[in-house]
Amino acid sequence: MTNVKMELHNMYAGLVYVYWANQNVKLGTAKQKSLQQMQSFTETLDKKNPITADINSGVRQMTQNVSKQIMTDKSSEMMLTPDKFDDYKNFGQKQASVSKQNLAKFIEQTKTKENETIRKLARDQGMSMKQNTPQYRATKTNFAEKSPKQLSPQTMSQQFQQQILAFIAKQHMRNAA
Repeated sequence: MTNVKMELHNMYAGLVYVYWANQNVKLGTAKQKSLQQMQSFTETLDKKNPITADINSGVRQMTQNVSKQIMTDKSSEMMLTPDKFDDYKNFGQKQASVSKQNLAKFIEQTKTKENETIRKLARDQGMSMKQNTPQYRATKTNFAEKSPKQLSPQTMSQQFQQQILAFIAKQHMRNAA
């Protein structure tokens, strides 16, 4: 039996003691009222929390089993004597409230774990997106995307230099005329 089912069972038993500790209440009636209260309790829970599904299924199973038991068991007609009312009621209230608090802790722990998991997944996704995203580069700017490589300084031969200078001088003379 899991902790959730155990706490559901303890909460149900506590509610049975509380209802049964009233005057002229049969055990079968106390069980039925307790089941109704358990079903009302499940309706107040957060439907998105994964542990809520466990609680709902546990209450459904309990409802089926106890309903059969109420119909077939002879103990459903039993009633408490007035001298036991206070003891049963106090015990039942303590047990039901402790179990309800424990169930609330389970729900909160699950919610906290779920939030941590979501935050971790978001952080991991953000990191992978940053790692896989190309770096920003401004487009349509005055800077060339591929700047020319610098040429290594070369020395020209004396003869080639004289030919170039002669060519430039010839061009200059033509343009002047």
